[in-house]
Amino acid sequence: FISLDLAIPWSSTAPAWKKLAHAPSKQYDYPASFSSDEQTLFVFQYQKTTQPFSYNVEADQWQLMLESVPNLSIGGIGAVTDPNTGLIYLAGGHSNGGRHVAPMDTVDIFDPVTYTTHSDELPIFSETFSLHQKYGNVWSKHLNSVLYWGGLIAPGDALGNPVMNQVTQLLTGSMIWSTM
Repeated sequence: FISLDLAIPWSSTAPAWKKLAHAPSKQYDYPASFSSDEQTLFVFQYQKTTQPFSYNVEADQWQLMLESVPNLSIGGIGAVTDPNTGLIYLAGGHSNGGRHVAPMDTVDIFDPVTYTTHSDELPIFSETFSLHQKYGNVWSKHLNSVLYWGGLIAPGDALGNPVMNQVTQLLTGSMIWSTM
């Protein structure tokens, strides 16, 4: 891993890249998000372990977290941090159990203070947030919500094509979903 420090001046010919400590294992399709103070990166690896990893920026150190996270076999999801509460949202994804791809219907909410996770249901598939994997997501400071766009329902399905020009919003305080 490498990082680019935007807090110090640098030129385009000599950017301030810094090599980081090696991650503890190979990663494939993993969601990750920083804590709201941007000092810890949480990497939710569902491929080979029941625990996520954290990376401490100041110490340049990776650590396997002791708490397990539910839905261990999910893939194709993104993670985004609500900077107001510090909670990290991981919506949808898919399960590859027995080579049968099944879409997940929950949003996992990770609390980086208590290192606990709880789940809420996603809206009905055909409504609002129908694209539960391989989507883009970002926190909107202006709207005070998570925005989701692009994505697939399930690879190989007739419905596996992305729906274009749809942005879905999650108001995290009330867990209300809407299509923009």
